[in-house]
Amino acid sequence: MINSLIMDNFQSHKNSEFLFDEGINIIVGQSDSGKTTIVRALNWVINNRPSGEAFRSSWGGETNVNLNLVSGWAVRRGKGKTNFYNLQNLTSVAGQGDEKFLSFGQDVPEEIKKFLNFSSLNIAWQFDSPFLLAMSGGEVAKYFNTIVHLDKIDSSILSINKTLRKEKELLEVCDKHIEGLEEREESFGYLDEAEEIADELEILDSDLFKIGTQQKFLSETLEEIKNCQKELEQYSDLDDLQKDINKIGKLLEKFNKVKEKQNELLRTLELITNIQTNLNWYEIELKKDQDKFNELMPDICPLCGRGEQNG
Repeated sequence: MINSLIMDNFQSHKNSEFLFDEGINIIVGQSDSGKTTIVRALNWVINNRPSGEAFRSSWGGETNVNLNLVSGWAVRRGKGKTNFYNLQNLTSVAGQGDEKFLSFGQDVPEEIKKFLNFSSLNIAWQFDSPFLLAMSGGEVAKYFNTIVHLDKIDSSILSINKTLRKEKELLEVCDKHIEGLEEREESFGYLDEAEEIADELEILDSDLFKIGTQQKFLSETLEEIKNCQKELEQYSDLDDLQKDINKIGKLLEKFNKVKEKQNELLRTLELITNIQTNLNWYEIELKKDQDKFNELMPDICPLCGRGEQNG
């Protein structure tokens, strides 16, 4: 688990440190305040992305991102005169146990991958779909199958069945070949030909023994896999979990509709407020124009000759 993130000369961050709590951490803030930069820095250490130089600060200096872990170790990703990863033991003295990686191309060193053990489950971006809710039922089931390694068992069973079919076909071919050789042996009356047939039979018998041994091994393996499938029946409650997920999806859909209606009402209220503001402004301007007209208008109207008191 990550304890803290330290960024040096990474985009707009000259020197920033962020502390993480146990469990789920959510990065919030105003637009253009640097939230995406924090996730981008994490991605640079975990996946060696983005590549290039665009994320380095314009004022120069070595760019560094440190992930300090609760285990007492730290993974440091740096770029300056050299491009490197560092695996550091923060509990040791004089750098004992530290390891530096220089030649890794576009990938992350295998040792760093195994040490961090991050996947797409660990980080979600701002506009990512809600976890599992955007997936179909089949995709969710496939996802859970991957978690409990049911996909590997299915592929293993398919592979074993395929091998068994091939071995059975080969066994049938060998049996037919043996039958043919036995028929030929009866028709041959010469010793040399009989010896040749005997040699062929001996070879085929050896192959048949090997095939029988392999078939026995594959049958035992298949039986073990069936036992494993019985043990995995304890995961049958995944269907109930899928139902809960579907209910949450429906509630989320209702929430989004209510939210959309609320936004529509807010837009209508804003429009009414703007219209009222404009009406107030027009009343003020009309009052100003009327006062100015009264100020400029003489006592005797130049058009009709009537006095103000007669108007």
